[in-house]
Amino acid sequence: MVTVIAKITAKKDKINEVEKLLQSLITPTLMEIGCKQYDLYRSITDNNIFFFHEIWNHKKYLDIHLKTERFLKTTQEITPLLECPIEISLVNKIIN
Repeated sequence: MVTVIAKITAKKDKINEVEKLLQSLITPTLMEIGCKQYDLYRSITDNNIFFFHEIWNHKKYLDIHLKTERFLKTTQEITPLLECPIEISLVNKIIN
């Protein structure tokens, strides 16, 4: 299993657009093979920071997801709306 934490920082004047684009990924991604969890969060302390917490059965399924037309199109649309590049961390859970 692989867990992903992705940090997305929207420009202050683009928060609503970024949120809408991120939300558009949730339902179709949850239907992808190997996706166990795909949750979107917003920072409590900084309204323009979003996080995805994702769990995939195997890295190969994550790799497939990252190459889907939907994901690539959304990435292209969202990039100019961001303060900085998306930060992605692959992590392992320490205690079950």
